[in-house]
Amino acid sequence: MKNITFKTLALATAIAGITSQVQADYDISFNGYGRMGAGYSSDDPVQGEKKNGINVIKAPESQYPAPGRLGNEKYGFEVGVNNKFTSDNGQVLDVYFMLEDWSQNQDEQGFPQAFVRASNVFDSQPGASVWAGKRHLGRTYMWQNDYFYLLNDGTGAGIENLNMGGALLDSALVAGGTGNNNRYGFINKIHGIQLSDSVDMAINLNYGFAADDDESTESKWVVTEATKELSPDQYLYEKETTTTKPENGHQLAFNIGQNWSMGRNELHVRSSRGFRHGMMWGNADKDLKSLMFGLRGNIDFSSKFGVHYNFLHETNKDMTDDGAAIADETLTQLVVTPVYKHSDIHSTRLEVGIDSLKFDDLSTTKGDTNKAWRVGLEHAIQLNSFGWPSPTLKFFVNHGEVTEAYELTKSDKRDATTIGAMMEASW
Repeated sequence: MKNITFKTLALATAIAGITSQVQADYDISFNGYGRMGAGYSSDDPVQGEKKNGINVIKAPESQYPAPGRLGNEKYGFEVGVNNKFTSDNGQVLDVYFMLEDWSQNQDEQGFPQAFVRASNVFDSQPGASVWAGKRHLGRTYMWQNDYFYLLNDGTGAGIENLNMGGALLDSALVAGGTGNNNRYGFINKIHGIQLSDSVDMAINLNYGFAADDDESTESKWVVTEATKELSPDQYLYEKETTTTKPENGHQLAFNIGQNWSMGRNELHVRSSRGFRHGMMWGNADKDLKSLMFGLRGNIDFSSKFGVHYNFLHETNKDMTDDGAAIADETLTQLVVTPVYKHSDIHSTRLEVGIDSLKFDDLSTTKGDTNKAWRVGLEHAIQLNSFGWPSPTLKFFVNHGEVTEAYELTKSDKRDATTIGAMMEASW
């Protein structure tokens, strides 16, 4: 992170007839993350459309992350600026704004974060902070497949790093859609738990609810079987009204990390009802039961060679869509990435990913599992080829195949190859 520090001498105006001179220090810092580039693939899109020329390889109809990121993801950026004011007594007020653009295929432009945070304002809790505004909140992440399995950003207020004696507490009450969608969340994270010198743990307890119990009514024009019979050559539309009752849900998750002489291993578990990873976007699916299990880590066999791995297994049962039951889903995914360091500047990565998405209960055909496999090769140029963060140039080739079987009488296989170049940076 690059800091640009400004020193100012502020003259306080007359207050109650007394004029005093107060000196305040503050500094401005910039931070962000971005990945930008383009790929070329002469093959037809295997997932509806290409993303910046890249044929993303993942199981068809998957709402989950792709099996690996190497040459297999969309691009975008987020840039933030923080103005930090520090009083003579050590109290700190931060003003933070972030701009993002991940919009090449979605409407994801805007200001995802804008908040003020006060630190060192409680004598009994000098390490704690209070904040209010809009911000990323309670995000928990698996890096190799870019999966935020807890994602409850919102607008509200909270406290973070409250010392509980052996652990720290972050707690907030936030609204979704900047308070416009009747969704609220009570978001809690207990972290900094040291089970031993090398083992740490964090726990997430979240509850999502509606602001009131009023049912919402939505009307839209739809084509029905009756209108098809009336006009088989030209569809007629009739107005259909649906009523939705607000539903509540919860998430319980924990992750345990172990550091050892050759790297780090992590176990991630999430159990939720009514929601998968995000609670702030819309009404809970009252019957949905979700369970996620993940393993990730890295093993450095030498100063030149290491392996990163990511295993994900997630089941979502009793899902509904506008009140109608749809198939249960089970995702199994594995990503393995060997890395070889040629020098402090150059490194090569080989990434292998497999994806299996099984649909249960409501499939009326023999095929009920969509699959994908892929292999990517990348040469990277960065200042510390095993380190992070560092600005990185990447040149890659990615090849894979998807198999679509769900709701088809015969499996459909499609393969694609993408070559490209990109940058990735975090500061």
